Amino acid sequence: MAPEKKKRARKERKDQWREALAGESSPVQRPEQTSRHEIAPGATPPAETATEQAPAPATRFGGKKKMADNGSVFDNLSGLGKQMLSFQGAKKFAAWYIDTNEQIAKNAIDFQARLTNWAKDTPLAPVFEAQQEFGRRLVERSADAARAIWRLKQEEIHN
Repeated sequence: MAPEKKKRARKERKDQWREALAGESSPVQRPEQTSRHEIAPGATPPAETATEQAPAPATRFGGKKKMADNGSVFDNLSGLGKQMLSFQGAKKFAAWYIDTNEQIAKNAIDFQARLTNWAKDTPLAPVFEAQQEFGRRLVERSADAARAIWRLKQEEIHN
């Protein structure tokens, strides 16, 4: 197709959409309108004409769509909210959060120990060991304090 014909066809489609949005007519061809391709009854249209026909304006360009009248979605959300926003749900989340952060901190201290392994036989070795021991105690005490605030027991955490 020549560039001029493409431009003309594009302009015609834009004009059809403008008219449709203004409420004057529909860009989708009606049976009484003639198509640029003649199609035998029962035959499928060529791919070119199938893609050229645009959907009705109501489904595109801000057309209003009705929401499915499905109350079960809201029932499911309220049930989920009751589970997540209950005190037991908050305790489970707190237990998970404390355990996860404790494990991350311990892994960071272990990583630091591997990184400072080069200083094993140097005067800096006792400084690094003290730093790692202090970090381990701090993490352990902080996690225990958080568990005490939430009144979490070890049996509750894993159930």
